[in-house]
Amino acid sequence: MLAIPAKHPSSGGGIMRFQALHGWRGLAALLVVVYHSPFCGYLYPVPLVRNGYLFVDLFFVLSGFVISHAYADRLANRKSVGIFLIRRFGRIWPLHAAILTVFVGLELLKLVGLRNGLGFRHQPFAHGHAIGALWADLCLLQSFGLYDHLTWNGPSWSIGAEFWTYAVFAGIFLVWPRRSVLIAVTIAILAPIAILLLSRHSPVADVSYDFGALRCLFGFSVGHLTYRLFKTRASRCSPGGVASWSPYFIEGAAAVGIVGFVSNAGNGAATMAAPFVFAAAIYVFAQEGGPLSLLLRSKPARRLGDWSYSIYMTQALIITLLIELCSAVEKMTGTALLRPVGGVDGELFTLNVPYSAAVADGLTLICLGFTITMSALTFRLVENVGRDYFSRLADRLRGVPETGTRVVPTVVV
Repeated sequence: MLAIPAKHPSSGGGIMRFQALHGWRGLAALLVVVYHSPFCGYLYPVPLVRNGYLFVDLFFVLSGFVISHAYADRLANRKSVGIFLIRRFGRIWPLHAAILTVFVGLELLKLVGLRNGLGFRHQPFAHGHAIGALWADLCLLQSFGLYDHLTWNGPSWSIGAEFWTYAVFAGIFLVWPRRSVLIAVTIAILAPIAILLLSRHSPVADVSYDFGALRCLFGFSVGHLTYRLFKTRASRCSPGGVASWSPYFIEGAAAVGIVGFVSNAGNGAATMAAPFVFAAAIYVFAQEGGPLSLLLRSKPARRLGDWSYSIYMTQALIITLLIELCSAVEKMTGTALLRPVGGVDGELFTLNVPYSAAVADGLTLICLGFTITMSALTFRLVENVGRDYFSRLADRLRGVPETGTRVVPTVVV
């Protein structure tokens, strides 16, 4: 998390903060949480929600855009690459490790409870929570097909894919900086073809534990190309060169385009177009020229952007706790509150209560509220602490003396 110095076409030569894109990150994180909510109500079948997995591709494209802006011209030698990877590791791994620790603690509690006659919905240390899978998660290798299912904190497959994608692009920026565009174009062509050939999923683009690394490379490459295009335009255009009504129209069209595409993406090859759709929107909102950008730059939107990584990483934990709480209520009352829905990949429930669909949506909103609340805490107590620790390690490698002062972050990258 850092201030990114650069000239913005609408900032009069100030610091480019991409705050509207930061707001998009927070909004996308919330939509992913609603997508993962296992309670089948009125929200569940909404097309935008059911295809919400595609917003993970928005994260990948956005990472390619922002990382290219922040680091592409700074990775000039092995030392700078090492500093970059230390900072990126410190940005994602501390919270990841903390959530894994909580999950292990829950499994231990379930094991103790089972030995004392208490039953739970799932056996301790079974299937995705097998103890043998911990090493892959700790090493950020969840997206390389080592297991045929998601393990432990399921959504974390994407941050493992991102870290190794950072490493790949750091190598490209170091060794072939003038060919980064050509390499990114090649990846953006070959990666989706490979996914289409290899994926056994429906939707075809919803790869995670198996070919998730390819999916991330694809999105990140498109993000890098989007930034290069944005940078070229920014260097050629002067403020006021676009009609005043254009940002209003273009931002609205970009937002409608995202909603329309995600809602109608289907399950086939069309889902592979998601990175390009998100790239077009990122290109538009990076200019921060319209009323939607103003909303996305508001304080609540910026806060959600700050907490977006925590929101993404804590959601599965909150959902797990909520399901176990419902199971405890079932045992205490002797009623079957949760009714599993058959024929669905994953865990989905309807409720055996009056107004069940509305109650299910209420549980989804409760899940969302608890996730946001917990994320505000983990952002402050885990993310910031871990990031600052690894930043100090990077500064020592860079030869910067410690001053004891902390720079207030303005943008998450």
